[in-house]
Amino acid sequence: MEISPTSAQSAASAANQKATQSLATDLDAFLNLLTAQMKNQDPFAPIDSTQFVEQLATFSSLEQQVQTNKYLETMMGLLQSTLGGQQTDVIGAQIGASEITISGAFDPLPIVSGSDAEGALVVRNAQGDVVFRGPRADEWSWNGQTNEGTLAAPGTYSFEIETDSTVLDARALGTVDRVITDTNGQVVGIGPTITTDTYKVI
Repeated sequence: MEISPTSAQSAASAANQKATQSLATDLDAFLNLLTAQMKNQDPFAPIDSTQFVEQLATFSSLEQQVQTNKYLETMMGLLQSTLGGQQTDVIGAQIGASEITISGAFDPLPIVSGSDAEGALVVRNAQGDVVFRGPRADEWSWNGQTNEGTLAAPGTYSFEIETDSTVLDARALGTVDRVITDTNGQVVGIGPTITTDTYKVI
């Protein structure tokens, strides 16, 4: 289930604001009651000092709760602003992802290695098994197909370029179109069926 951090923070802030308003109402009612009690007390039987101290302690506790909720609301607002800014910053950025997680078919993704050397693109699944090995070339891309000609199963895949003398790390290029927060943390999307949390902004 996808959960928007901004929506979650907004809901929490609204709940906190409602609680603060409720506490403020209780505080006003308590002050009115205490004032009326002091005005109408029997001069020959004034309020017991212990009882008065207890009432003042209750007042102090309510006031502290109101202030605490106000501070929490301010902090939630700052956090919401920060998260929103982070999302805005990354959306639209071009990234290079060392691993991608796919959930269906997608258009070919350019693959880069940071080297001009010729080599073969190798795609591995999360278990390290080779699902695709392409021909030698100096430009590469992957469209999710395996060497058997079928679409790779949903899951996480990594890239490397095999040259004559070494194996180079490689990255898939894409443009971020969304940010997703779920139980696994925050990931970005670079297409309707591709997400990643291992990337560098280019």
